[in-house]
Amino acid sequence: MDKSPYARYLHTNYSPSASEILDIKNLLTEPLERLSTLDSEIERLESIICALYDQRSALSEEIEAHRALISPFRRLPLDIMEEIFTHCLPTHHNAVMSVKEAPLLLGRVCSAWRSIALLTPRLWASLHIPTPTPDSISDSASVRKMATRCEAVRDWILRWGEIPLSISLYTPDPLYSFSSPPDSQEDMEAFRSVSRQILPFSRRWKAVDLRAMEGSFTHLQDIVEGDVPMLESLSIASIPMRTLGLQVLSQNSRRPWKKSSGILSAPKLRRLSLTSLRQNLLDLPVRWSQLTHLKLDEEGLARSSDRLLRHIYQSLCHVPNVVAGHDNDS
Repeated sequence: MDKSPYARYLHTNYSPSASEILDIKNLLTEPLERLSTLDSEIERLESIICALYDQRSALSEEIEAHRALISPFRRLPLDIMEEIFTHCLPTHHNAVMSVKEAPLLLGRVCSAWRSIALLTPRLWASLHIPTPTPDSISDSASVRKMATRCEAVRDWILRWGEIPLSISLYTPDPLYSFSSPPDSQEDMEAFRSVSRQILPFSRRWKAVDLRAMEGSFTHLQDIVEGDVPMLESLSIASIPMRTLGLQVLSQNSRRPWKKSSGILSAPKLRRLSLTSLRQNLLDLPVRWSQLTHLKLDEEGLARSSDRLLRHIYQSLCHVPNVVAGHDNDS
C-alpha cells in the first residue's frame, strides 16, 4: 500500500471518480485478504496464549499449595501461635461476639487455627455482651433472640478455663433505642437473663463493667465478698428510667444497694466507677482506702455532699498514685 497511486489523496476530502472507485476496490483486494489472514493468526495465537495462561494458573496454584506446606508459619510452636493470636484481640474494649473480630474470626481461617483458638483460654478471657432489647415479651422472635444470646454466652464461658475474666454487660441506652419504651421491664429482664449466665463464674471476675436501667442490679446485690475474690475493677452505670420526666419505677425496683453487697466490697477492688447511683455513696460498702482509681459522676457527688468528699480524701490521701475525678473531667 506504500506505493498506492492514491497516496497523495489519503486523509483529504478528495472525491474519486467512478472509474477511480473501481480501481481503489481492486487495489484493496489483496490487502483485505492479508488482513483476514492476520486476524486469523491473531485469533489462533490468542487461543494458544489463553490456554497457556490456564496452564500457568493451574501450575501456579499447585506450586503455591506445596509452598504453603513448607511455610515457616506452619512450623511455629504452639505457644508462639497462641501469643500471636492473643495480639489479635481488641485492645480498647472487651472481645465481642462477632465473626468479624478475634477470637471468633481466627476460628474461621482453617481447622488448625480453630483448634488452637478453642484451646487457648486467654483468647476468651474478655467478653462484651450487649443485651438484646425485646419489642414485646410475647414476641416469639425476641424470645428466640434472647435464647440465642444466652446460649452464645454459655458457649463462650466454657472456653474460659481458669484464668481471670474481664466482662462488660450493657443494656442499650433508651435514648437511642426506639423498639420499646424507656421504662420497659423487658429490658431489665433481658439484662438479668444474660447476667445470670456469668454469675456462676464470679470467682474469676477481674474486671466488670455493667450498664443497665436502674432496677436491673437487684440480683447482683446478693453477691458476697467470697464470690468475687479476684475482682479488681468495677464500673456500674445506672440508666435513669423516666417517661416524659416522670419516675416510673416502684420503690422496690429502685431500692438502694445493700451495705452487705460483696461486689462493692471486693477484697482486691482497686478501680471503681459509679454513674447515676441514686443514693448516698457513703452508704455503700466500698473499701475507699484501698482504691487507686475512682470515678464519680456529678449526680453521685451531689447526693453525697462534702461529707463523702472529706471521707474519700482522708482515705485516699494515704494511697499512692490515686486518680480521682468525675465524668466532666473525662
